[in-house]
Amino acid sequence: MASKIPKRDRFGIYLKIENLLSEIMELTITAALQSKSAKLPTLNSARIKIEVMKRFIRLVGELGCTAS
Repeated sequence: MASKIPKRDRFGIYLKIENLLSEIMELTITAALQSKSAKLPTLNSARIKIEVMKRFIRLVGELGCTAS
């Protein structure tokens, strides 16, 4: 699939989405291992990154740079 995505997209917006996804996974795992009182700031950071990622994914659709 990655080979069908244009190089500029693969190293641009798709790379940003992949990095955000990795950061979100790290934050959620961190929150799972934290005490109840320490989870809220970590989960809020994850929530912000999820919203940013959603907008990037929406932008991919609007720009038409999907893999086909």
